Amino acid sequence: ITVKDIADFVGIDRTYLYKLFKKSKNQSPTEFLGEYRLIKSVEMMENYDISIGEIALSTGFYDVSHYYRAFSAKYGKPPKVFRNQLYGKED
Repeated sequence: ITVKDIADFVGIDRTYLYKLFKKSKNQSPTEFLGEYRLIKSVEMMENYDISIGEIALSTGFYDVSHYYRAFSAKYGKPPKVFRNQLYGKED
């Protein structure tokens, strides 16, 4: 899903969508979408049958290294470490 997809779906211009997001969420649609993807990735981590790479691609990141950078920037640690700490598992 892209910002253009969202704008097209609701039938408004991307610029107008941006203004609405900034006014109501105090962030751009791109920032909101990135944050949403990270939140969904954390939810998917509960299932250990799904690899970190699969989670990254399933949540819309274009590659695993981009996901690792975005995740580490938001949560302060790489996804694998976060997952293990969150669910009390060891490597």
